[in-house]
Amino acid sequence: VVDELGITYSNDKIFLLFVKHALKKVKKGKVLYDVKSSYLVEDVAKANGGEAELIRTGHPYFIEGIKKGALLGAEFSGHTFFGDRYLGFDDGIYASLRVLEIMDKEGKKLSELMAEFPKTFHTTELKVDIPESEKATEMAQIRSKLASSPHIVRKVEIDGIRGYFDPQAWFLIRPSNTTPHLTLRFEASKEGGVEAMVEFVQGLSERFKDLAPSIHFS
Repeated sequence: VVDELGITYSNDKIFLLFVKHALKKVKKGKVLYDVKSSYLVEDVAKANGGEAELIRTGHPYFIEGIKKGALLGAEFSGHTFFGDRYLGFDDGIYASLRVLEIMDKEGKKLSELMAEFPKTFHTTELKVDIPESEKATEMAQIRSKLASSPHIVRKVEIDGIRGYFDPQAWFLIRPSNTTPHLTLRFEASKEGGVEAMVEFVQGLSERFKDLAPSIHFS
């Protein structure tokens, strides 16, 4: 999604808009987001009377969650699922219309609507080459190193490893299900937070030593 100023929003950020406005009408609803997505999804859901559940990346997991009663769901890759006022599956045209509907009802430009949410420092999804046969061994070695690290205050291992330096600074290391890659992503609320985590992750594997991601603030 691109606003009138030319600013592009990743799917986890535009999802914040859907979450806020859906929960205005449906209090205590649940929304789903995948391990690649921003921690802000949980913050915005709670601030508007709902709850957020972090789940595996993948279309079937979101479809299942919506069938069980979730209001909305979104993957960082671009899929948004609507159980609210729709049939439960991902539909790009419908998602676009929901953005326009919110703009019309609020009487605001998209940049004004998105300015209501905090900005974070973050990377895009990063891919590191690895043979399929070596993924399991590599992930086991990374888990072993993380187990004794004093930097990690929380770990989520439902789909790869999402490690937290603090509640608003996390990194993801995840074996891709479809390509010979480990996929990584970083997000932090404070300047320098992503760089600190990248340096830490570089020490977890030789495969990451040349990692030099672009960092965005949006």
